[in-house]
Amino acid sequence: MTLLKPIALSYPQQQIFFDWTPQNSSSQIRSCSDFPFVALAIALPANAALLALYDFTDGDLTDNEVGPAETLSLVTNGSNLITTTTEGAAVFPGEAAGDRDYLEVERGAGAGAFTVSIWFKTDTINQGGFQGIFSNNIANVADNFSWQIDVNNGVLRFVSATTGFGSITNAEAGEPQIQTGVWNHVVARKTGGSAADFWLGTESTPLQSLGTANLNPGGLQWFRLGVNRNSDSLYAMEMANVKIYDDVDVSLTDLNNEAPNCSPYPSHPPSFSQLWSFPPSCDADGNLKSHRTFLKSTSWEVLFSFRCPQSRRNITRQMPSH
Repeated sequence: MTLLKPIALSYPQQQIFFDWTPQNSSSQIRSCSDFPFVALAIALPANAALLALYDFTDGDLTDNEVGPAETLSLVTNGSNLITTTTEGAAVFPGEAAGDRDYLEVERGAGAGAFTVSIWFKTDTINQGGFQGIFSNNIANVADNFSWQIDVNNGVLRFVSATTGFGSITNAEAGEPQIQTGVWNHVVARKTGGSAADFWLGTESTPLQSLGTANLNPGGLQWFRLGVNRNSDSLYAMEMANVKIYDDVDVSLTDLNNEAPNCSPYPSHPPSFSQLWSFPPSCDADGNLKSHRTFLKSTSWEVLFSFRCPQSRRNITRQMPSH
């Protein structure tokens, strides 16, 4: 039996993640081969406002970290060029070799208010016209709840078709610009009614307002990552920590403090008194044979994730809350 202790803690809105090390070791577990017990997540009570979190840190391009709803689908011409990086970002090739790869989910439901927060990084700002970072709906006609975040000839835009293609941009003198080689943070918000707000920041600078306008940008009926609403212009970039809310209550400061791949600590993290793990047994082919874990706590749903050293496949077990 090996007693483990947490040495790092992060808090991405819905779950608390721990990195672990054996108590008699001074080094952090960094790979499956170091120790088969990889991660533990304690799920917090659900926050209905957060519809989707796509962080790509587990190498999965499509799963929603909040739950099974809003799982993305990969749209591709067969080349499957969207990949992930070791630091946990999705790499969108844009229009490389004429490819048209992007991610999408059709929900059907609108949203009277929403907040969309996206971190992205690019080496080339101006990639042409209407290059989509995020879009909702595909029919490119007026008054159909269609809107998008794009880069049009180097100008970042929040464009809505609902009011005849109105927009908020960063084209005015003195407004913040997209930076190359660093993580940019863009937030688009519908505050209710027809009002919309737009912000841009970076990993080292706070969000700055690009303006407010009566765009009435529809809702979240059919949203897509990495493409415009007409499905013909795609932005080449890395993308990380995408969060989509169906309200405007989330703090912009908190969103910007998270950065692309990390999250602020909770002010009052949950406590538990004991955690022991018997490391899972893996066979020669990297399949999980057995595991046994004990947690003494209350009112928390616990998710245990294991990876055998010989396999890249994750095995997940869930224990209901007490």
